[in-house]
Amino acid sequence: MKLLYIFTFDYSLKVWKDAGILERELNYFSELQKNGVDLTLLTYGDGSDEKFLGTHKLNIIPIYKYFKRPKNKVIRILKSLFFSKFIIENAKFDIIKQNQLQGSWVSILLKLATKKKLIIRTGYDVFLFSIKDKKKFYKRIIIYIITQFSVLIADKYTVTSSDDKLFLEKRFFVPKHKIELRRNWVNTPINNNNLSERNQNEILSVGRLESQKNFKHLIDMAKGTGKKIIIFGEGSEKVSLIELANQNHVSIEINNPVENNELVKIMSQHAFYITTSLFEGNPKSILEAMGAGCVVVAPQYENNTEIIDDHFNGYLYNIKTENPIELISSKTFEELEIISINAFNTVADGFSLNKFVENELSECTKLLK
Repeated sequence: MKLLYIFTFDYSLKVWKDAGILERELNYFSELQKNGVDLTLLTYGDGSDEKFLGTHKLNIIPIYKYFKRPKNKVIRILKSLFFSKFIIENAKFDIIKQNQLQGSWVSILLKLATKKKLIIRTGYDVFLFSIKDKKKFYKRIIIYIITQFSVLIADKYTVTSSDDKLFLEKRFFVPKHKIELRRNWVNTPINNNNLSERNQNEILSVGRLESQKNFKHLIDMAKGTGKKIIIFGEGSEKVSLIELANQNHVSIEINNPVENNELVKIMSQHAFYITTSLFEGNPKSILEAMGAGCVVVAPQYENNTEIIDDHFNGYLYNIKTENPIELISSKTFEELEIISINAFNTVADGFSLNKFVENELSECTKLLK
């Protein structure tokens, strides 16, 4: 089986490295190879992408090694419409897999030119996010059109939550047999550290330092609790978050993203993970925290309720009326310990890399038949 994996538009191995997810994703590719998949990666990087492969022996086409990269994003999009001929001449494949909707036009043109099978995998619904993020109307229209074409032309279009699947079926013309639910996978420690051995005076959170993640609310909730906030992420709100924490006498530490394996290790040393995000897809950070045995407290949104069984493997709260830090403070140690154990087991049983690859191979085999 020959698989061409096309990166999200404008993403490269370097972007993954900077985001701390490179080794995690390379492990996924290596697992596919172990199962007999002949894999080629198409990235939006230049020749320097090749050095990020390390010991992983993967075929890679960093597109801007062969084409000049325009500085203007609109020109880059227009230029990408003409990549198909080069890709066909330089890669052999039976199946095209597009990572995320952004850039799907490249995969669609390639499918139309070659008649090969196309899988588009999305981690969140871009159109739904554009509405919640109050994007300009013309941008929503463009995203809607791209989504509709992608769903119609792809042989399989996968989503990570039942809520996203339902949204697609309600808002778009969708042949239902094309939409598949494929939940995210995450790395997990082999063993779950006892809660008594973990730091219980700090609250962990992960995400971009932007308004969507709502970290200002987390700071507000931490006032007077004595808890220190530890955030891993980058973004435009870093300075304002530090200033807000200082004004409210809240201890805060904001770290740049770290490699995924290191992040999971840090999570396994902490008792609590809290998210205050205003909206989410199928958040890997929540799954990673649960898989690391953290007691996770998350807003009561549809996608979160698909992962967290309230008071069994985590806690859900009303973001408008409840304080997540007060919620965990009201629980006994025994209650929190059970949550930690159940969270670890939930992810180990249902969100492993092996299970994900098994489902993906089955999906590809069916398409080729």
